[in-house]
Amino acid sequence: MTTAPPKRERVVIVGKTRMGGGVCVGGIIEATGRPVRLLPCGGFCHAPDTAFQVGDIWEMTLRPRPGLQPPHVEDHDEWDAKRIAPMADFLGFIVRAGRPHVGEPTDLFGGMLQFRNTGSAYLPMVNPLPAWSVEFWVLPRPLTHSAFENKHRYRMAGHPGLVVTYVGHETPVLTIPAGTIVRLSLARWWTNPNAPEEGPGCALQLSGWLGVPASAPRLRADPAPPPMGALLDDDLPF
Repeated sequence: MTTAPPKRERVVIVGKTRMGGGVCVGGIIEATGRPVRLLPCGGFCHAPDTAFQVGDIWEMTLRPRPGLQPPHVEDHDEWDAKRIAPMADFLGFIVRAGRPHVGEPTDLFGGMLQFRNTGSAYLPMVNPLPAWSVEFWVLPRPLTHSAFENKHRYRMAGHPGLVVTYVGHETPVLTIPAGTIVRLSLARWWTNPNAPEEGPGCALQLSGWLGVPASAPRLRADPAPPPMGALLDDDLPF
């Protein structure tokens, strides 16, 4: 397969997702609206102290990773990145370029997700697979924080309900109000050891939100991330 040549682009940073002790950085190419996952050349994730911050515009050289397979088609090597400035109207840009989904959780990712009795969701190995692994969503109902086995979860009440693991970097808020735009992602393929009969799947993850006031009630402290290189079940790269 021929790899596309590198290209200089302006990229708006739209997400930072925990990946064990590292960070996966998501962006949108400003000129085209194409979502990209920014990976250091030859690497799998960025260090936790990466300079990429959500809402900033960066100029960088991009090249698609070879052999991309749905749903994770956003992977790009990036290098020679230079910060330009914050995006003046970040929320407006997300509305225009991210085209947030409006509807129930069962409609996310083309309606291809499977929901367990607990409310957690995953993408099974279906045919065809969605050609994207990142999606913005306007919440139809609030998400409320809960903790489970030292992990952050958010729950949506009502029918259908939803339980989703939070893997972003911002300190969790206690409630994400209805109408908020959130960013969702699909983890890499793995087989759940607690449900091997499901086969390979991509867990649904919550990586961030837009427009929640800084004054919104939050947890008192966020747990320290695991050491660099540690990979946990639901902390796989988005």
